[in-house]
Amino acid sequence: MPDSATSARSTKETLQEQLALIDRSQKFVLLIIIAISLSYYVTTIQKGQLKCLLCEDDVSLCEDFPDTFPISLLSSTLVLISVIYFFIISDRALCDPKDTCVQKRSDSYNNTASLFVLLAAIIRIINLIMVWKSQRHVSESAADV
Repeated sequence: MPDSATSARSTKETLQEQLALIDRSQKFVLLIIIAISLSYYVTTIQKGQLKCLLCEDDVSLCEDFPDTFPISLLSSTLVLISVIYFFIISDRALCDPKDTCVQKRSDSYNNTASLFVLLAAIIRIINLIMVWKSQRHVSESAADV
């Protein structure tokens, strides 16, 4: 009897840990949804800028749009934070004892995929900053002339 009580307690603790993990994961999924919403807003601004340039004779009317860089940077940062969390979770899964070879292989594939997603998020932020700096440099050079 004591073994079954210990086993039941262990199972309950494992389920509670899994529930807590799902709760945390949902928060990071929500961050990704917010990031996607911000990206959608940026594309809406860009669409408005293009429409303005196509339809207006006076280009000065097209200058009232907000700067999209801070919004894009925030969106990319939220994605990066979430991706880091999910990479850590997939990395920890590699250390858990596995029941089957299939589970071990699956966790390894998930970890590799998470690493690629993490690298892509880092490259995206670096590219965003480089493009912004380049555009700023061009704008400053044009203002000096």
